[in-house]
Amino acid sequence: MTSTAAPAGSRVLITGVTGLLGSGIATKVLEAGYKVVAVVRNQEKADIVRAAYEKRFGSGSFETVLVDDISAPGALNDALQGKFEFPGDISYGTDPAIVTNTVRMAENIITSAAAVPSIKRFVYTSSNQTLALNTRTPAHITPASWNEVSVPAVEEIQPGDPWSPENARHVYSASKIQAEKALWKFVEEKKPGFVLNTVCPNFTIGANLDPRLVSSTNGVIVGVYSGNEKAIMTGKMVLPQYFIGLNDVGLLHLGALTLEDVKGERLIGLIEPITYNDVVEVLMKLDPSKKFDKAPEGEKCVATVDLARSKEVLKALGKDNFDSLETAISQCISSLQ
Repeated sequence: MTSTAAPAGSRVLITGVTGLLGSGIATKVLEAGYKVVAVVRNQEKADIVRAAYEKRFGSGSFETVLVDDISAPGALNDALQGKFEFPGDISYGTDPAIVTNTVRMAENIITSAAAVPSIKRFVYTSSNQTLALNTRTPAHITPASWNEVSVPAVEEIQPGDPWSPENARHVYSASKIQAEKALWKFVEEKKPGFVLNTVCPNFTIGANLDPRLVSSTNGVIVGVYSGNEKAIMTGKMVLPQYFIGLNDVGLLHLGALTLEDVKGERLIGLIEPITYNDVVEVLMKLDPSKKFDKAPEGEKCVATVDLARSKEVLKALGKDNFDSLETAISQCISSLQ
């Protein structure tokens, strides 16, 4: 590793570790020799995670702090130290209040962090949805890109409007956009003693920390593999998208946390465009005994992505290439054993 902004053995606070992204981030942080303090809301899931990490990294490397409402002002005051990955609302509701509540949570957490002089880095897990509403229309996505569609769309939602996938997507996207922008505004105006970086991943696939914790996009992959009709329908609906391997999501966060020259940056995690049929082909290759129906040929990702800085960060951490779709799906399925 090159020059580091976080000394070895530092404590790193992470939220969301019982979910896919949080567990992938925590794994890379632990592998790099840091200690993790995980903020959790579900003790049963936290116990599963703790057992998995203690088995791999030994006792004393991972601890949990139970916080019932992470959005409450000062909720993390007793636990704060280091790096943050905190959840947004993923209910896919259409109430515009979701945006307001997500922004308030972001502001409360960064305000608490700014009061702790020992904190040197604050890393926010953003989303591909902050960069562009979708990648199925021509565009060139860079770290300076912003989704300019969703926030105005949410402003048009009226009380009593029926739920729709389009409105739900706009509300989720707007919540991530406005939360990230609130963090950048706070840093610009308050000038805290830490560096803010953000990471914007897309459809993430990788090893499950424990088969009992399969969730999110891994849940779609596992469901398709298992023949679950709901997962198959979801996969056909949400793909095509850009994909990134969970290992690489973790490494981009590790770089944002530790690399001295990564300051005030947005790291893009849109690595390879994939379709539902790409997923099916990999699954059939991994397990020829299974048969999967393909989706009709349809839209594909046509937007281009500037990955130059993300590649530099990955290389600085000792990895030359991002994981392929086959590698990531293989890790996902093999981890079910």
